[in-house]
Amino acid sequence: MKTAFCTFIYSKYYKYIPYYIYSIGQSYPDSDIIILYDGILPKKYKHYVENSHNTILKESFTKGHNWVKELKHRGAKYQSIRHILMLDVFFNYDYIYFGDVDILVLKEAYNLFQFHRDQCAKTQLPFSNKVRPSVAHENIPSKRLTGLHFVEVKPYYTALKPVIEKFLSDSTYRNQLLKDTERNEHVLYNLCKAAFNFDAEKLLHNLRPWHGFHLGLVRGKNYLNIETVKQNSSLDLQLLKAELNRLNSNGEINKLLMKYYCFQVYQTYLYLGLDLAYSVHLKYKFMEAKRKLITKLKYR
Repeated sequence: MKTAFCTFIYSKYYKYIPYYIYSIGQSYPDSDIIILYDGILPKKYKHYVENSHNTILKESFTKGHNWVKELKHRGAKYQSIRHILMLDVFFNYDYIYFGDVDILVLKEAYNLFQFHRDQCAKTQLPFSNKVRPSVAHENIPSKRLTGLHFVEVKPYYTALKPVIEKFLSDSTYRNQLLKDTERNEHVLYNLCKAAFNFDAEKLLHNLRPWHGFHLGLVRGKNYLNIETVKQNSSLDLQLLKAELNRLNSNGEINKLLMKYYCFQVYQTYLYLGLDLAYSVHLKYKFMEAKRKLITKLKYR
């Protein structure tokens, strides 16, 4: 069984790449990693990717997809492009887990790939995801999947290929699928619905754990919402701390934090009371003080 993780990155989200790659390497060392970046990576990050084991980089993957510019999404509209890509490299694998670059992938009681294979068998679909509940009621399905998407490559893309081809060649059909979508997850829902005609109520009850820790929880915040962690992680708080400590048992998180600035990783370790090197604390306190001063001067 050949497996891969794949993530789609745009703008300054490249800052999470070293942590994403490192966490996967520590938790799933036999899996490959596919990095898709919208543009050309800064040299320092590109060097890290190219020198990482089992990692493939594809740059400027959004070129030619002008239709996305017309989307009126709330945010991250360029992420919609990822759902209609059928790259040759995908077909080197049996299973691919498409996830977010700002998730630290950690070890759990079960294997991520086996977990989703079992869920695929249960739903009799070549993909594993969850339909989000509607705003009106948690037992009513929306028309939106999540951004964490597992696929059995051959049967998934065999069924999706005609939908994608028509989407790209027929603007009327494309506009029909994109109509009333507010997020890229609505686009994924519509594509999969067209290809597999799945029962939304059944997928409403699927499981979709983070398989790690989502750094978005501390982005722009001065606290960590433990309840959100409990709702989305298979790891309780003690196991989460143990896993994050394991990542830094050789001091590698310290090294990454010194070389690849990422305040959200620093905040996570800080909020959870986990040990970091003194030099790391000095650097991030200095950088945060500098940021606040620049902001203050900017709005004087």
